[in-house]
Parts: sequence; C-alpha cells; structure tokens
Amino acid sequence: MFAFKKNKGVAKRVFTIQDIGELYYNIWPKERFWMGRVDTIGTDKIDLVINTRNDAEPNVNQVDLVKSIPSDYEFYMYMFYSYLEDAYSEFSYEEIEMMFFLTAIEVEVNKDELMFTLEAHFDTPYQYDSFKYFTVINKVIQYATI
Repeated sequence: MFAFKKNKGVAKRVFTIQDIGELYYNIWPKERFWMGRVDTIGTDKIDLVINTRNDAEPNVNQVDLVKSIPSDYEFYMYMFYSYLEDAYSEFSYEEIEMMFFLTAIEVEVNKDELMFTLEAHFDTPYQYDSFKYFTVINKVIQYATI
C-alpha cells in the first residue's frame, strides 16, 4: 500500500476580488485556473472560474469583467431565459425561469469572453434536464448549447 503525503512546501494561493469573494488557485495537468464559490453574483452561490496562463493571477481585464457581472446580472439572466423561451416555445418565460438557475461563470484568458452555465432544477422534465451553456462576448450570446 502506498501512502501519499501532502507537500507542505506548496502554499495555498488565494486571490481576492473586492466585493466578489476569494478564489483559490488550482493546477490540473493542462489547465491553470482560479476558482471559488461566491454569493455576490445573483441570488445563490455559484462557481466562479478565471482561467489564467503560466501560474499568473487574473489580469486587470478579467477582474474588471468579473466586477461588472453583479450589476449586469438581471440583464444576463433575462437574455438567457429569453433565448431558452425561444428555443422551448412550449414553455413561458416564467416557466423557463423556474426550470433553470445560474450555477457557474467562467472567464477566459485575455478575452472579454464569459461562459455562463445554467443548471436545471430537480423537478425539470427529463427531456430538458441538462446544463445549458452560453458563451457571451460584449453582452451578446456568441454560442449556446440547449
């Protein structure tokens, strides 16, 4: 049996965005990103991920983009729910709003690109019970999976 020890020489890195929350640095084999659960965007806690390169902290553009999200939250959610209402014409806007909630936001490297993830509530009909992804640049949906 093998025993693994934690490398105590590696310090946990924390990056704080004022009025948003703390993000913790994660290293995966080919990915570098900062991640945290924040409750300052929207009505529930969400996963916030900021992708970086070369073990760097988030850049100024990424931080500014994240700081703008809370004030634009209602706009984004209206845009997503309207998009889903068009895709699922059998449901009203209010029904769509009850079916899905924001669960994650990912900020890409050196771009004004955001990826929003909506998750289905537990009582959503199984045909629609999947994550919905929206790639947004400059407040316009560039790509969506429905």
